[in-house]
Amino acid sequence: MSAHRRDQLDEEQAESRTRSGASPAVSADAVPPRVSTAAVFLAFAGLGGTAASVPAVLPALAAAAATPMDAYLPAVPALFGGLLLGVLLTTVIASRLTPLRTLALGAGLQAVALATMAAASQPPFFITAAAVAGVGFGLGEAGGSIVAKRIADAGAARLLTALTATVAAVAALGPLIVVFAAFDARALLLAAVAAVHVAAGLIAMRAAVHSPGGTARGAGLDAATHPPAPASPAVAGGGGRGLAIALASVAVALALYVGIETIVSGWSAVLASELLELTPAHAALGTSAFWALMALGRGIAWLLLRAARDPRRYAAANLGIVAVLMAAAAFSVVEEPIIAALLIGAAILALAPCYAVILGVGLAAVSDVQAERITGLLVACGAGGGALLPVAAIALVPGSVGTGLFVLTAVGATLACVLVLLAPASAPTTSSSTAAARSASKGPGPQ
Repeated sequence: MSAHRRDQLDEEQAESRTRSGASPAVSADAVPPRVSTAAVFLAFAGLGGTAASVPAVLPALAAAAATPMDAYLPAVPALFGGLLLGVLLTTVIASRLTPLRTLALGAGLQAVALATMAAASQPPFFITAAAVAGVGFGLGEAGGSIVAKRIADAGAARLLTALTATVAAVAALGPLIVVFAAFDARALLLAAVAAVHVAAGLIAMRAAVHSPGGTARGAGLDAATHPPAPASPAVAGGGGRGLAIALASVAVALALYVGIETIVSGWSAVLASELLELTPAHAALGTSAFWALMALGRGIAWLLLRAARDPRRYAAANLGIVAVLMAAAAFSVVEEPIIAALLIGAAILALAPCYAVILGVGLAAVSDVQAERITGLLVACGAGGGALLPVAAIALVPGSVGTGLFVLTAVGATLACVLVLLAPASAPTTSSSTAAARSASKGPGPQ
């Protein structure tokens, strides 16, 4: 068969798949697997670096600038506020940029922002740069997730799990640069993460330029892969209002959860500095410990959830434990700060799996196509909570660490616990659980 005839047949098959609503086949020629995979791994490693480096350097930065810690804490909600904006921007640019180019844009924004943080020590510049990094985080996460899905469809089924492990490993190990360096290494950590983003962006652009299939926009992929489906009976019938209320409770619970997690992760180095009286450099161990405990908590939950019949009650129980532990930390933080630190560590173990479980509970009552759409809305709600609850903590709690901080998280966990119990009690479907697992690997952040 001549080369011309093969090309003609390929075009006819592609046109036939388009008419039938099937997604285009992803071949090795259309999307270079090694180049795209390298870009995605570097991008997700960079996401882990961004999420960990910003809170890890706060004590050292405040000490070097002889500035109160309170002046730099707004960088934490700024990062998540930027993330929310980045998530919203992806819906606007999906029809204009390919996923690889979106990934490259997100990596570029993070590289510029982190380089600015490394060079600028004044709070206004640092906080603004953190917000820009958050926008890049949202864009890079969205673009990288779509590219990962395309590669997974081509046969790399374990890619998302590997990406999650990459994020966790970098987030846990990256701050150790600040701990073990013989000099003030906060700028080195930020610059190193920026370099990872530069490499990810360059490789992603190379893959986009040399990929004939890379011209497909994100919206086109979604339309081809997930054609519109009729509403489920619960939505089309009289049960729609009850379902909407249930999903609203899940959305608020998810926002509260992400807000609590953001406070604990964003304050992780600050808590280590204040409660354990560590030096500004060694306080970065708090961030590494947070990510290590999150990974351990998710591993324990994976074993427990295999026997759990109602994930809704499991999430509620975990959130209840978090509320009790944080309340106990509030009572002990003044007299026994070390005990308070241990209680917070135990709370992190209980907190770790809640994002994916809450999301799965919310998606259990909707159809497959609705699950894909509602996931985006729930993730955006989570990102909003990640921005708003830390702002409330900064506004309401005097000082960087105090009893009020733990009371706020305990109240938030209690409310989230009640809201989860109001959600539908049906067990998640396979598709909903898969969507939840994928979103947990992305999350409103590096979950």
